[in-house]
Amino acid sequence: MSQPQGESSGKPAPKPAPAVKKEPKAEAEKKPAAPKTIGGHPMNATIKMGVNKDSKPYGPDNNPKRQGSAAAIRFANYRDGQTLEEAMKAGLRSDDIGFDSAPTRKYIVITDPPKA
Repeated sequence: MSQPQGESSGKPAPKPAPAVKKEPKAEAEKKPAAPKTIGGHPMNATIKMGVNKDSKPYGPDNNPKRQGSAAAIRFANYRDGQTLEEAMKAGLRSDDIGFDSAPTRKYIVITDPPKA
C-alpha cells in the first residue's frame, strides 16, 4: 500500500555528507626558466649568411630553397648579423635554423656571443 503524503516510511532520512574542507595546495617553488636556446645556441647568437660553391653569399637573391616554397619565403627573412631571437620574430622556425645551419649545408653560420 502506498503511504499518504507527508508520512515517513519509518526509516530515518539520510544525513547529508559532512563538508570536506580542502586545504589550499602548497605553492610549488618556481624555478627560473632556463634560457631558451636553439640547437644549443643562445637566442643572442648571431647569424652570418653562408656561401655557395661559387662563393656567392646566400640571401634573398641566392636562395637555396625551392622557389615559391614556404621554406624559401622564410629563408628570405634571414639577414646577416641578425640574432636568433630576431630571426624567430621575423618568422623563421627553430627547425629551419637547425636545418640551414647543419654542417652538411651551412646556408647560415651561427656564432655564439663571447662568454662573460
